[in-house]
Amino acid sequence: MTSASCPNGAAQVAASIEYKTIPRPAGLPDDMRALPSAGLQFLSIKAIDGFEVQAALWEPENKLPAATTMIVQVHGSGGNLASLPLRATARGLSAKGYAALSISTRQHDEHVNTDNFFDVRRDIEAAIATAKALGYKSIVLQGHSLGTVQVAFYVATDWDPTIKAVILTGAFGKLPWKSRHILVQNEENYQALVDASLSALKAGRPDEILPIKMRWLGGLETPVTAQHFLTYRDEQTSAADGTY
Repeated sequence: MTSASCPNGAAQVAASIEYKTIPRPAGLPDDMRALPSAGLQFLSIKAIDGFEVQAALWEPENKLPAATTMIVQVHGSGGNLASLPLRATARGLSAKGYAALSISTRQHDEHVNTDNFFDVRRDIEAAIATAKALGYKSIVLQGHSLGTVQVAFYVATDWDPTIKAVILTGAFGKLPWKSRHILVQNEENYQALVDASLSALKAGRPDEILPIKMRWLGGLETPVTAQHFLTYRDEQTSAADGTY
């Protein structure tokens, strides 16, 4: 019987959060540019589980991070770092002496309704660790729409004293209830989604697209994974409950 061993006294890295600057991503809106007296650059942040989070870093000019409040921004369903509620706030406030770090979480764009609610916490964690590494000592978390419950969950379970406040825009109360009664609006379809999700979970395929689509915003039928449905939408298992 053998076992792995570490050199005596040598520290080993089990996991890490890393960030680096990257070129401006393609396809951004024309107004995704800093106003005079502010700057904009883009980062790639590796979360603790290895997921690459793209981010936009808006900063005021001639102001030290330690003396500046940083707003870490989280978009809504299928959004990204350039979503209008995020970029309008970041663009305007960065010219008034505030900084902002807008991230694309792992449910951005075409990945909508496929993620695990608990994994998004790692994206937010990585953004906050990066902001602190950049020298910011006062952080405000801003979530929009679906991002509101992700932000609220993070703050409720972290208690980092660097986080001074939370901003929720387009917030809802209880997402599982909303999903069942306002979005899906069909008990047979809702129960079929529950059954298919549990079956996929038991089969060890929580991240695969279910054979049944979920009625979503505007009545659209959207693909959904078991891990998304169970951690966001199911009234029995979801943790995405803003009222809690």
